[in-house]
Amino acid sequence: MSGLVAGGRTYELAEKGCFPRKRGEKGYQLSAAFVGDTGETVSVFFDPGNTSCIS
Repeated sequence: MSGLVAGGRTYELAEKGCFPRKRGEKGYQLSAAFVGDTGETVSVFFDPGNTSCIS
């Protein structure tokens, strides 16, 4: 999981979250699943910035 800060006001589902060195900014949490041997990306999800890695 990685945090991506949204730079504008018109991004859908962007929520305030805890991003490294940018606490309280609006953005997304990026979750990705990879295949270990080939490095192929299986799935990518963008969740609101206030989503924790547990969910």
